[in-house]
Amino acid sequence: MVDATTETIGVHGTNVVDLDSTRNSITALDHAVDIINNERSRLGSVQNKLQFTMSNLTSQTQSIEAAVPAPKILAQSAAMLAQASALPQNILLLLR
Repeated sequence: MVDATTETIGVHGTNVVDLDSTRNSITALDHAVDIINNERSRLGSVQNKLQFTMSNLTSQTQSIEAAVPAPKILAQSAAMLAQASALPQNILLLLR
């Protein structure tokens, strides 16, 4: 990340007292705008990469969360079937 202070981008102390200083100031300001635009472009690229990664991770998380309940449901179904199978036997035991 660029340290974008007036000193580091070369516009500190610019003045427009005469024609030469005005030209020098405009040149310095043009250069400063280029520095800032390049940094904005770089940061925009990084932001896009981070957003893509976040979207990808969110999609993966949703896929994993969707896959996890299936084995759990199967285990619960097996337990319910075992209990249902045992129910008639329990009723017979009560009737004895």
